[in-house]
Amino acid sequence: MYRDVLDATPEGEEEVARLVEEIKGRAKVCIKQKNYPMAEVLYGKAIEVLPGDAILRSNRSMVRASMGKFEPALEDAEEAVRLDAGYLKAYHRKGTALLGLERFDDAVDAYDAGLARDTATTGAEWRKAIAKVEKAKQEFKKKKAAEAARAAAPKPQPQVIRRELPAGEGASGGGATAADGALRAGRAA
Repeated sequence: MYRDVLDATPEGEEEVARLVEEIKGRAKVCIKQKNYPMAEVLYGKAIEVLPGDAILRSNRSMVRASMGKFEPALEDAEEAVRLDAGYLKAYHRKGTALLGLERFDDAVDAYDAGLARDTATTGAEWRKAIAKVEKAKQEFKKKKAAEAARAAAPKPQPQVIRRELPAGEGASGGGATAADGALRAGRAA
C-alpha cells in the first residue's frame, strides 16, 4: 500500500513536490487511523526527499510524541524551529515534546517563544498550553512528594507470634512455644 511512495526516487523539484504531497496525504490518513508508526515512516521518507521542510519535521514530531517518543519528537521540533523560526506549530510541537520529557520549565519557554511570535491570534491557545504544563508540573511534584513519603515511611517489622504447644511436643515439656520448636529444628519462626 505504501511501497510505491517509499521506494520512489523523484528527480526534479516537480516530482519531489508531487511525491511529498502524496506522502503527506497518506500520512494524514494514517494519523486519523492512529497508525502512528506508518505515519512516522512516511514522514521520514518525505524528509529524506525534502530535508529542508519545517512542516514535515513538525508533523513527524507530532507523530513521534503521539507514540511517546519524546526525544526524537523534540529533535524534529527543534529542527523545524531552526528551519523556519516563523512556523508557530514547531514551537507547539517543541513544548509538547518537552512536556512529555517532564522538562516543564523548558516546555513553558517553548510555548512562550511561540506566543511571542504569534501576532495573528489573541494567544489564548498558547496560554492554555502553558497552563497545562503548569498543572502537569504541580501533579508531578505531588507524585514525587508522595513517592518520597512512601520511601521514607518506616517499614513494618515482622512480628513473632508465640503460642503454647500442647504438652509433650516441646523439648522442655508443656512450656515450649512454636518459635522454640522452630529454632531447635534449625528454622526461623
